Amino acid sequence: ISLLMLQRETDPVKQMDETRIRFFEMDRGISVALFSMKTEFQLYPEIYFGHTLYKNGIPAAYGGAWIFGNYSLFGVNILEWCRGGESNLMVSELLMLYHQVLEVKCFEVEPYQYGKENPEGISSGAFWFYYRMGFRPVRKDLAILAKKEQKKILEIPGYKSSPKTLLKFTEGSIRMELGKVKLIRGANIKSKIKELVKIEFNSDRVKAEIKSTEWMKKSLPALESGLNQTVLTETAIMNRAVGFPISKNKELLIKLLQSRNENLFEYQKYLIQWLQLVQLKA
Repeated sequence: ISLLMLQRETDPVKQMDETRIRFFEMDRGISVALFSMKTEFQLYPEIYFGHTLYKNGIPAAYGGAWIFGNYSLFGVNILEWCRGGESNLMVSELLMLYHQVLEVKCFEVEPYQYGKENPEGISSGAFWFYYRMGFRPVRKDLAILAKKEQKKILEIPGYKSSPKTLLKFTEGSIRMELGKVKLIRGANIKSKIKELVKIEFNSDRVKAEIKSTEWMKKSLPALESGLNQTVLTETAIMNRAVGFPISKNKELLIKLLQSRNENLFEYQKYLIQWLQLVQLKA
């Protein structure tokens, strides 16, 4: 009942591809289902995965991750009956799963999760929940403020950040990086696509898609038919926007297209390889 009422409106559930479900047994009675959407409903360039976390077989949390290579926006909602206690462990297990299975190395949490237009996030001090796990404000001024607040918390018995301060933190997102990573976000690719459409095609998106698809097909004569048209179009314009050397990486491009059409877990692996070859600043 919990899953039916809470998740029925989320895209990975509503538009789920039932062939793209994987179930993982984790530590201390925790298990996680990862699932994704049908290809035609995915929004480029990210992949949207949903997750449901169970504690001893009972739903305890749900959410999703918007993944692009090693980078991911991450969101989780722990059900009320299970908050406190092992909440930290549950989120840690989710992050570890995305890291190990999908090679995500940079997680970003948007302000709503810890208080923006979300009074519960302020009253619960959700910002510090993520901070203790290793997330830090992306904005330098907020990172400095967080360090000052942390020092007060450690040195002054009973000190708590004021709601005003917690609300200040919601002016920017928070991020956790697991080692050094070449960070290219989906937003970076979208910006390059907009630039391509504006400059080369006089802001005609349809024409840009048609010409980019023709360009890619010429470079990949061995491309199989039967691929989803959206996959062809979006992959083509993405490659053209960044000036990707298709002729030198034909095999990788074919694998990228086929896996996007059939297996998003495999697609993620090839996308990371593709990103390593992209000459683009984060």
